[in-house]
Amino acid sequence: MDENEFVKEGGIVGKCSLCSIKVRKNDTWHSNSTINIYGKKICGTCLYSLIDPVKRAEELYAKEVKTTGKKEQQIEKTGVWVNPDTGRIERA
Repeated sequence: MDENEFVKEGGIVGKCSLCSIKVRKNDTWHSNSTINIYGKKICGTCLYSLIDPVKRAEELYAKEVKTTGKKEQQIEKTGVWVNPDTGRIERA
């Protein structure tokens, strides 16, 4: 069952949690592409504006996982690892 089944066309369904724009039923593309995340509505405009920060966060996370994996591999092989901040060898 659609949560907005009883709302007439163009009726207010809610508002965006980020930009506070009124989300209407089948009004424009930003209303049609609205999603609910943990009960909060996010309009299509805000979703579209989050593309670049999400990509950047994915890159940083992948980089962090890669460096964390290097540390664990170095400790397993030699018992020591190189601290990237200081450049010194440290014991595990």
